[in-house]
Amino acid sequence: MNIFQVIILSAVQGLTEFLPVSSSGHLVIIQKLLGFSSAPVAFDVLLHLGSLIAIVFFLRKSLMDLVFKWKKNLDLITLILVGSIPAALFGFLFRKTLEETFNSLTLLSISYLVTVLLLFSTKLIRAGKGDKKEKSLKEVKILDAVVIGLFQALAILPGISRSGATIVAGLWSGLSASAAFTFSFYLAIPAILGASLLEFPKMLEQSGGWGLGLLGMVISAVTSYFAILGLEKVLKSKKLFIFGWYCLVLAILLLFR
Repeated sequence: MNIFQVIILSAVQGLTEFLPVSSSGHLVIIQKLLGFSSAPVAFDVLLHLGSLIAIVFFLRKSLMDLVFKWKKNLDLITLILVGSIPAALFGFLFRKTLEETFNSLTLLSISYLVTVLLLFSTKLIRAGKGDKKEKSLKEVKILDAVVIGLFQALAILPGISRSGATIVAGLWSGLSASAAFTFSFYLAIPAILGASLLEFPKMLEQSGGWGLGLLGMVISAVTSYFAILGLEKVLKSKKLFIFGWYCLVLAILLLFR
């Protein structure tokens, strides 16, 4: 890999990891259409660790509260663990098979259409809720965590956005935009950490390229942080569906390339 590829892949990873447009889908597209070679395992892990750093920094105050006041927040911690189980099981059992299957740009376009439907569905949420009060983060139930966790598992498929799927699932479960956003990013921490740990043995076997990997991690962390800020702003304005138009165009281009 050269430094140009590192900058492009790192910036794309950072921006698309949290915007509801699927980072894995974008990386597949870039590697195929621009002729980039597959990123080394160590590089890929470091990029995801950069995104993880961005989440931890963004949620630093609430995470400190979770850690140092864990007894008080035991219910929320339990919900995060429950919500993380589906993706952990699905990823452990089927990740390699899914990655091989979704090497096809046609299948990738179909996955993007799923993301489109999820994002466009947010236009119907207000009508579906009626006069029901939105749930705060403290009012999230076990069933809510399971449903959101199942959607996170679905997002292991390249082209289906993890942040988009979990936030939409949260909104449809009756959570407020703020609660859905925060719970989605709580779930992202064990998801990214777990996926990185699975690749850690391969990472240790790899030699060289650590300098470029660290540069990529920094770029990924910075772009991820600004992507989180952007997503929060869009979600507050109730315009999450606008990313659906982008994904729709992408899906059509992939389908009729």
